[in-house]
Order: sequence, then structure tokens, then C-alpha cells
Amino acid sequence: MSVEKFRSADEARLTQRSIPGSPENLRRLHFVLEFWSRVHPRVARPGVFKYRSIAEANQDIGFSRR
Repeated sequence: MSVEKFRSADEARLTQRSIPGSPENLRRLHFVLEFWSRVHPRVARPGVFKYRSIAEANQDIGFSRR
């Protein structure tokens, strides 16, 4: 990806990054969501679970307070 320099904020606003509703936007969104799912995998199991305490629930999903 190239780097562009602008002399003012107005000049930057005039540069159109993408066309709304274009197939290129969908491709970019797909790439970002796929990347995010690899970097930050789902931690909690799907479904509804009943816990006796908040501490027990936090322990089940791997949440620990530091």
C-alpha cells in the first residue's frame, strides 16, 4: 500500500479512497474479517450456560483479572 502526503486536511478529504457499494469494498471487508478471526479466535463456546457465581463464569471463559 502506498503512502500519500497531503498539505492540508481539506486536500486529504478530497481524495476518494473507495467507491461506496463497490465489489472492492466487499473484498476488503472479507479480508479484514478473516484476518481478525485468525488473530482473535472465539474464546467462548456457543450456547447458554448456568454458573453459580461470576468467578466461575470468568474461569470457564478464561478471563482473569490482573
